[in-house]
Amino acid sequence: MPAEEFLAIRYPQVEWMEAYLRNLPFEQFGRLVAADRYAFDVFGYEGFSPEADLIYQDVNGDADVDLIVADELLVGVFLWSGNSYAPPYLIAFPKLKYQPGSHVELADWTNDGVPEILFDYRGDTGGTGIVYTSWTRYIIRCLADSCEVALELPLTYLTDDYNGGGMTLMNSAVSLDASVPGQTLIEQVWEGFSIYNFDFSPGFYPYALADNPIESLKVLSTTLDSYRWNGLQFQPLNSVVLSNAYVVDQDAQLEAAYNGDAASVQYQHNGRGDAMNDVCQLYVNEMIVGLPFGCKRNFTQVSWQNLIGDEEPELVIRALSGKLPYDNDGNHMDDIQCMHQRQIIYQWDGEQAIEIANIAGCVVRSNLFGVELVDYDGDGHLEILAASSWTSNVDCVPTSRLPCWYHFGYTTQVYRWDGFGFTYVAEIPNNTLP
Repeated sequence: MPAEEFLAIRYPQVEWMEAYLRNLPFEQFGRLVAADRYAFDVFGYEGFSPEADLIYQDVNGDADVDLIVADELLVGVFLWSGNSYAPPYLIAFPKLKYQPGSHVELADWTNDGVPEILFDYRGDTGGTGIVYTSWTRYIIRCLADSCEVALELPLTYLTDDYNGGGMTLMNSAVSLDASVPGQTLIEQVWEGFSIYNFDFSPGFYPYALADNPIESLKVLSTTLDSYRWNGLQFQPLNSVVLSNAYVVDQDAQLEAAYNGDAASVQYQHNGRGDAMNDVCQLYVNEMIVGLPFGCKRNFTQVSWQNLIGDEEPELVIRALSGKLPYDNDGNHMDDIQCMHQRQIIYQWDGEQAIEIANIAGCVVRSNLFGVELVDYDGDGHLEILAASSWTSNVDCVPTSRLPCWYHFGYTTQVYRWDGFGFTYVAEIPNNTLP
């Protein structure tokens, strides 16, 4: 079908749209992040995915319904004018090494009653033992006869360094101030940290912090970036440092005594260069207690704390660890797929230890929160909170050629004392997608 004939069809079939897009020249695409041959990979061999969607909505304010094509790594906008669609505005991204993905939704970010197209893209690259993942939002604004990206807004950068057993995370929270009609102020707060990450060098990290030892916790500056809508684009307004960067060399307590009982955590490096970590073992009065566990020696603590109200302190361990920790025999001690904290709690009767909690959570904040003891419900008793993972699914179709779409985020799992142990009771969603 000739392009002019196709563009005159008000409600085209999906198959016709697919054929039209596959015949477009590369230069028609508005954005490519790699060589042109990758654009061909986006649809050239495979066509639309099962997730392909045709959305009809007015996106330029002329009261005529327009057509938005949303698919894996692709968004296209066809503006209806008179008796045909104009040639489309297209953004396409290549399939990179690991788990690229995209997500499209419509929302009014300019406070004028006409929705913008929000195209979220997850890209990743890396090498042996290290993966860089980034999330970026493209806010597409359409006028009477054209569309353009009104703001390219990075959202999150995550480095998963399996070699060093560490990570770097730069994450943002985005808010909109639309209190004045026709005007919008976007405010974006950035926070971040890096620990046990060998490759502390991509451009979004402050190079000065890279001089510190790999095992130190490098907390990055907290900044507030603002963008104001000027009628055509979101214009950068200012960037304010809310708190300065700092370094924590260690936060360790490997010995604790109570009433003549001496607890200690002893450690040994796992001897690996591809998954560096320590193997820790709890001892009480020089006797082995429990199983060994993965740890980072300089961010592991042991203490005696009265947690369950029985007037006798429990033995409490909180350990930072790289993902998929190995023991000294080359076996995985856990299958957790993220850098994490582990909370282990024992009751101690003076002779015997009974494990009442062994819970791990992914590290998601600069205070290294993966697990924590807190009175969550205000009833005077402590619960254990644990971060579920590094990702929250937004949209998932099992037949997809690409992995499910997800953004960086997590839910908080709540564990409560039931008289015998800390058991799972609830999950709290965390809204981390702006």
